[in-house]
Amino acid sequence: MTDVYVSVLGATTLERGGARIRLTPLTAKLLLRLVAAEGEAVASGELYADLWGRPERGRITRAHRTEVQKRVLQLRRALEPAPGGPDEPVLRTESS
Repeated sequence: MTDVYVSVLGATTLERGGARIRLTPLTAKLLLRLVAAEGEAVASGELYADLWGRPERGRITRAHRTEVQKRVLQLRRALEPAPGGPDEPVLRTESS
C-alpha cells in the first residue's frame, strides 16, 4: 500500500507516496472530521452539520447529503489509488 500521511498540527497537509496533495479548505475539514472519527462510520447528515452547520430548518435533505457526497468524492480521488492498482481503499462508504 502506498503510504498516506496526514498532518493535522498546524496547517492540514496530505501526502500520498511522497507527493503533496492539494485539498480545498472544506475538503481538508472533511478529512480532519473523518480522521477524528478514528475509523468509525459517520453519517452524511452528521458530516453536513459538522462542516456546514445545521440547516436553518434543522432537517438534512437530499441536497445536503449530495453536497457531502461531492466532498467525499473529492477526498476519495485524492486518497485512492489508480483503478486496478494493488492498494486497499482508504475511504469506505457504507449504506444504512
